[in-house]
Amino acid sequence: MNINMNGNLERIIEYLEKNNLDYQTDHPVESYLTIGIGGPARMLIPVDSESQLRDLLAFLYGHGIGIKKGPAVVLLGGGSNVVFPDRSPDMIVVVNRTGAVERLEPGLIRVNSGMMISDLMTWAGENGAGGMDFLAGIPGTLGGAAAVNAGAFGIAIASILEKAEIVTLDGQVKMVENGYFDFTYRNSKFKYGKEVIINVFLRVQEQEPQTVKAAIKD
Repeated sequence: MNINMNGNLERIIEYLEKNNLDYQTDHPVESYLTIGIGGPARMLIPVDSESQLRDLLAFLYGHGIGIKKGPAVVLLGGGSNVVFPDRSPDMIVVVNRTGAVERLEPGLIRVNSGMMISDLMTWAGENGAGGMDFLAGIPGTLGGAAAVNAGAFGIAIASILEKAEIVTLDGQVKMVENGYFDFTYRNSKFKYGKEVIINVFLRVQEQEPQTVKAAIKD
């Protein structure tokens, strides 16, 4: 593997090894995509916890990697509706495997951006968190859903998203309100931007679990 590239990859590898993060070099991306089209990327980094994701992105962006200088950094969630080139020699792919959800107070939950929508639907049914059933059946993760303002039946995630925790282009972690997204139909400023969603905070309806399960099944 050629890791010259102005010393950026050496710096990244040093960070990953220091923080005990797994990584693979020249690894095919196709197994992480629902369509299954994509050749090897220069480096692939699976991340399991929100603290690891937050710190890694803050490190990369804080050093200008993927923003001001190469290699490019791509965050991958559920990998739905995504294809990669046959070869991506100057690309680092960070795979967001975070998947926790927490009820902060009645009517408000915090969801990791890497949580699969299908897993959130299961949690919602078991915990009586209603008002999200319009997302049932949509592939991908909550971060992706927020970035593209996903929805169905005339309802979109913009209607229940209260705020989000993000990593900015200068590597800072901050909380932003709904209006920061500039939501339009199936779109937001995060769809093609470089800022990254770490957590989304959603307003839900406190209901009986069987009521929520029935709405999701319907």
